[in-house]
Amino acid sequence: IDPVFNISSILDNAILVGSFLRTLFGYTSKPTILEIISYASYMIFILSLQRITDRIMLRRATLNVK
Repeated sequence: IDPVFNISSILDNAILVGSFLRTLFGYTSKPTILEIISYASYMIFILSLQRITDRIMLRRATLNVK
């Protein structure tokens, strides 16, 4: 699968920071379309859950005030 873009000039996998990020998060300086879609889907899912839980917590807090 071909990479979508190449940011190795900014943050390469071979340098210390890139290697650290690759170990922790699976970072790659040449991501494929599947990786980009996966990361974006994960972020959308997590942010949606956060909004839902924030609304629930706000609703509970306003009910407890009354």
